[in-house]
Amino acid sequence: KHGSCHEALEVLDRMKRNGFRPNINTYNELLIGVAKAAGLSRQSSWHQVAIAVLDELVEEGCTPSDQTYSSVISCCGKDGAWDAAANIQARASRNLNQQIGGRAENQDTQTRIFYENLDHYRKADFGKEAWWEIGQYCKADGDMYMIGIQPHRNPLRNGLSLVFYNHGNTKLGRMLLKNDSFKDNTSSSLIGMEVTRSRRGEGLSKVFLAIWLSLCLEIGAVPRTGIMNKPLISYGLKQFGFCPRSGGSKVELLRIREEDRKTLIQGDYDWVPAFAIFSSKKSLSGLYSRRYLRGQSIVVLNHPPTAEHKRRSTTIHLKTSFEHPIARDKSSVEREAMSDQLKSILKERLTLFSVGGLLKCVFAP
Repeated sequence: KHGSCHEALEVLDRMKRNGFRPNINTYNELLIGVAKAAGLSRQSSWHQVAIAVLDELVEEGCTPSDQTYSSVISCCGKDGAWDAAANIQARASRNLNQQIGGRAENQDTQTRIFYENLDHYRKADFGKEAWWEIGQYCKADGDMYMIGIQPHRNPLRNGLSLVFYNHGNTKLGRMLLKNDSFKDNTSSSLIGMEVTRSRRGEGLSKVFLAIWLSLCLEIGAVPRTGIMNKPLISYGLKQFGFCPRSGGSKVELLRIREEDRKTLIQGDYDWVPAFAIFSSKKSLSGLYSRRYLRGQSIVVLNHPPTAEHKRRSTTIHLKTSFEHPIARDKSSVEREAMSDQLKSILKERLTLFSVGGLLKCVFAP
């Protein structure tokens, strides 16, 4: 795991020579380390080592686990060995997914399509940081954002990230997504979002959400979310018309003005708050760590705000999932309304690379 894979392979060989029989946990630990080393150079061949280790452990009488196959597939993906990845996925499906019958064969086909179609897009970076460019967003000042897909390990199961870089190849942020396509029903679920710390406060989260929703409209996917517990993401979703589903908690979010800092903020804070959250029904103390609040420039009010502050606040929902009205009403009116809102934000400066109609295959495999 610490980058000494050659030494680890030598230790494994020494174990066997001295009569010690490695078990599946030994092999899994080795494969996790090999997966970390894969893809770090253009000539990386660690996937071949991983496949050899897989063959060896089977010969030694060990039964491969889900972790075993995930590590080998990760090696293949990082090295760009998509055919090998599809073959290992098929092998895993035969051994691990017999209980779901014909769905295993369907998963093999989807995996192969996903890996093959990624090769039609420009690849950037290597190893676990590798991503494929699927679009560009040009700002009014001429600056360009590159939009990419970064598959997670075993992307059909674990989803992918929508990543954003500037032309200096500096990462601006990412969105964690779990996208699914089954027959005519395609959905894209937002799991989380992160803006690079040095770029927070520039309105990037709103741009990221707008680009994600534009992608959903482009491929006909229904936008949803997982359970959200971050105030600023919840606020952003509300601005785009998302509705909370059942359950959750209501809190108030207030954007802090300069004149609020002396009268509203109490306590010792080593950051300049931009937002405050409060609730008239229950204490929010302990809901978030100090580190998280500092990173988001948020403070929690544990005393009643003034009537003026209450009027300026916005009700948001936490600890619940969200969906957009087009999930329930797929009429052209709802989609046109969303399209108009996105155009007003992105100003027609977004370009998505369809590449022969393959965008849906790589965004919602």
